[in-house]
Amino acid sequence: MPGYQPIKELFRKVQDHPARHAIVPLECRLSWPVPMPRTSEGKLYLTAFFYAAPAVAGQPRELRRPLFQVAIDPEDGSLAAIVRCSLQDFAAAVVSGPVVGLLQPQGLAAPTIPDLRRLHEEFFATYDQALPLAFQDPAKLTPEALDVVSRFRNILERLIEPPLRPFYHALSPAFFAWLERVLPGDK
Repeated sequence: MPGYQPIKELFRKVQDHPARHAIVPLECRLSWPVPMPRTSEGKLYLTAFFYAAPAVAGQPRELRRPLFQVAIDPEDGSLAAIVRCSLQDFAAAVVSGPVVGLLQPQGLAAPTIPDLRRLHEEFFATYDQALPLAFQDPAKLTPEALDVVSRFRNILERLIEPPLRPFYHALSPAFFAWLERVLPGDK
């Protein structure tokens, strides 16, 4: 089984990559990466998207459709691809306007910064355990492995902004179908 770099480090590398700074607008945020099905050579990649979330003083932050899709090699940490969605839109079937929703809908309490930091750290640690399990036959997963996948799924579901959920599912439908096969109805 290949060795994967820590997800936290991969996430930072993509955000700091020169290509990101050269072509992706500064107001764009990076989504949480999700595994892609293995290539014909058996290689696993992660995929994510950049989406705009511009800040306007006194206004709720709007979430916009993804602008770029990226592929990340979790073994060497390289940015394998960055594609403008206007060229090849992974989410073309997702019906929405340019604004898909608000970051923090009115009436909902925002999590505290310390709570978010703890959740992010838990996400990265759990992801490091879950990534080697991605796309394995659910019948062959041990109870411990199922627990890891369940914790990962629960944290990911808490971190995904609800208006962006359809875009995550369009990003890697096979991964979300695999999660459902592993943990039917577990949310």
